[in-house]
Amino acid sequence: MAIRVRIITPGGQVVAQISLLNGVMPGVIAIEHGYGHREMGATQHSLDGVPMPYDHKSGQA
Repeated sequence: MAIRVRIITPGGQVVAQISLLNGVMPGVIAIEHGYGHREMGATQHSLDGVPMPYDHKSGQA
């Protein structure tokens, strides 16, 4: 059974499908995010045209 909720923040809102999991404390949400990739590793990302820093040692954004 799919459970859909509306998440509202000062920056906007989104409707998302949720899963209830043991290990996430009551009152807390964990949101999966990803930027996609074409191959293993990560590249530097930008938000609103501003490059976001990344860890040079691990190569992770």
